[in-house]
Amino acid sequence: MKNGGHVTGDKVRKRLEPDPLEAQRVEQIFRLRLEGDGERGPLGTNLITEWLNTHGHRTRSGKLFYNSFVHRILTDEVYAGRYWSNRKITKTGRVRPKEEWILTPVDPIVSEEDYARVQVILAACRPHVTPPRTITNDVLLSGLCFCQNCQNPLVSASGTGRVKVYDYYVCSSRKGRGRSACAAPVSISQDRLDDLVIEALCSELLVPSRMSDILTRVRKRRKEKTTKRSGELAQLQEEQRSIQRQLDRLIRAIVDGTLTPTPSVRQSQDDLEDRFGRVCSLISAKKASEDVDLSGLTTNEAAERCAILHSKLRQAPIQIRKRYVRAFVSRVVVGSKGVALEGGGTNAAELICRVKSDAESRVGPVQSSIRKWRSGRDSNPRYAFDVYTLSRRAPSTARPPLRMPHGAIRRGDKGAHLAGPTCQFKRLPPSPCRHRPKR
Repeated sequence: MKNGGHVTGDKVRKRLEPDPLEAQRVEQIFRLRLEGDGERGPLGTNLITEWLNTHGHRTRSGKLFYNSFVHRILTDEVYAGRYWSNRKITKTGRVRPKEEWILTPVDPIVSEEDYARVQVILAACRPHVTPPRTITNDVLLSGLCFCQNCQNPLVSASGTGRVKVYDYYVCSSRKGRGRSACAAPVSISQDRLDDLVIEALCSELLVPSRMSDILTRVRKRRKEKTTKRSGELAQLQEEQRSIQRQLDRLIRAIVDGTLTPTPSVRQSQDDLEDRFGRVCSLISAKKASEDVDLSGLTTNEAAERCAILHSKLRQAPIQIRKRYVRAFVSRVVVGSKGVALEGGGTNAAELICRVKSDAESRVGPVQSSIRKWRSGRDSNPRYAFDVYTLSRRAPSTARPPLRMPHGAIRRGDKGAHLAGPTCQFKRLPPSPCRHRPKR
């Protein structure tokens, strides 16, 4: 964004205008977050920063991008057409309540729908909402399975056989607290439970007749919400027309000469224009927040989409399979007599309407961490030498001590000195005078 302006009478009114070069870069950042770079799926903040710096993009000051700068772009409402002023108290620097902020509409760079989708993705990827291990591990039903007896989650465990290692879902309460914590603990093979869930989805839910039923129910539920949303939209449109009529009367009075353009009249005109811009922004946001069109499916379309979903659930990479399972299932309750699946609804209906091809199988979730990366060692060692301190103080807990080289002295050894630029220790014969002679 850059400052622009035009002259109204003897007053210069400033407004924000999109910078063409910066606008293209902002659009590219949002596109990378939603769609990816064509070779991978949607990119996270760190990968977007790396992509921008690798491809020669720089900030307005000519510097490299930082992760925090990219995150600020993805979360700033000004790129969706809403600029907020009066956010802080000048004297104290404290942030005011949002009710006291002043909204100024500006030309948007990205659509309201893309901005809202990015905010949902960023909120879902926060570590305190979704732990990184839940996204990056290779367990299909991680975070979804619960024990029917104690209602505690099931965790992954392994057992070693003669030929290979077997993976299980076991009751976390029994595993962490002992036998008395759960009277009927659950332990089931991971492969078996995964197959049961996938088979139940493909044979019981993802069939043409059930697909039409799901869309009908969700469409009925959304119709009730749409009625309320239509009332709010009609109220905003009526307010927009009222402000427009006031502006027309004010401008006509000035043009006819019945009203002198004094500073107070100009201030009234500015206030009306600001109100008109805020209402227009709210109307655009209401229209952009409309849900996916859940239109009906013919028999052939339903059968085709069922086949696509079956292939994704059974043959796609594990991360893609996890994403599709979570769209249909929110909870898997495992008991001694059977397995119960819960979930579905709006997410399932939207996925059924959007799935059309296998191109989406190449898109995976954004990894927020990498497992088994430099485990047990500092990720950025600060010293190149094997021994990094000769001080009598204990080494810092932030830098765990490395192993001692063969032949190196330890603290308290006598008769040693450093030799050469490689900072290796050499043992010398002890001095014959152990104590300084008295004078």
